Amino acid sequence: MNTSKSSHAKSQSPLGGPDNPEQHQLPTPATSPEKTPTGRLSYANSVTKNIFKSPTNPLKTAITSTGSLFRNINPGAVVFDLSHLPTTQDIIEDALLAIFEKFTPASVRGYRQVGAKGNAIEILFDPSVAAVHRKTATEQGITFKDYEPKAVSTESMKTRLTFVKLRNMPLFPSEEAIVRVLSQSMATFGKIRNVSIFKKPVGHVIPSPPSLTDHSMLSIGLEVASIKQGPGWWKLNTSILKEIKYKKTITDFLEFIFTSDGPFHYATRDRMTAEEYDSLKQMLRHLSLEYSIKRARENKKNEHHLQTQINQLSLPYNVQDDGMANTRIQSLLLQLDQTQKEKLEVQAVRARIK
Repeated sequence: MNTSKSSHAKSQSPLGGPDNPEQHQLPTPATSPEKTPTGRLSYANSVTKNIFKSPTNPLKTAITSTGSLFRNINPGAVVFDLSHLPTTQDIIEDALLAIFEKFTPASVRGYRQVGAKGNAIEILFDPSVAAVHRKTATEQGITFKDYEPKAVSTESMKTRLTFVKLRNMPLFPSEEAIVRVLSQSMATFGKIRNVSIFKKPVGHVIPSPPSLTDHSMLSIGLEVASIKQGPGWWKLNTSILKEIKYKKTITDFLEFIFTSDGPFHYATRDRMTAEEYDSLKQMLRHLSLEYSIKRARENKKNEHHLQTQINQLSLPYNVQDDGMANTRIQSLLLQLDQTQKEKLEVQAVRARIK
């Protein structure tokens, strides 16, 4: 990572303080709420504007002695404050039941209990219906038993976004590029707690490459709120199916599992139960992941080696009047381009780009 400083290299967090949501009080309604974004793209644009222009002295408007420090930055989120009701699990469950009856489970991306005593419910709506449901929740509320609580909307993005950092970035990318990344990430992760943007060379090379330019690789990292969930969506990088080494690995494993030392020594290929077949698929998945990780390490090592050779051959005393060196550089550049193309193809698979 480049360590050179820039006037745009770092933007301080709009809100300070420890990152401990359990100690925060519930939010109060904004005095002058902004127009509600209507989808992921609008939200991504609002995040980008906040990144490029942080609010001035936000602590005066965002926090008071009795105010809130609410860290949710999704405009589709609302909070039902139940602190004026008896704090019991029955109340929470009845409120959740009323919420799902009002808005349907399909429109709710997630929920959690918030507040120092867990006496409030945060609801995160799906971006496609967030604007409509947020308006309904804050204006009409819900009804259960003899209670009719209304939701409190999350406050303005410009005073609530926390831990926005622009690090080691001598040249800003376009806002459109960041909007696209944030919008795509929201579709997968929802809430975004941290945005890190930095430039770095293509690889760790010796000797070091020339100073970074607008052709250097740009990385944008998003730290998202941790959510307890399963292993998540996985798709095999089908490019490894063409490799003889991978085919042999799978073939040898399928031969082994039915031997006396294998996990299915008691079964045969044509007599496997559905449970055994599911177990076999998990084993093949694990084997493919191990192979892909090992392959990625080898490819990364090869890429660094290519970059090092290119830098060494590009030194003035090597390229001057040396046709062979120039030919060798062109050959190495073609190999490096091929490795970059393969990496992009893998990223396309992970991003589910059709």
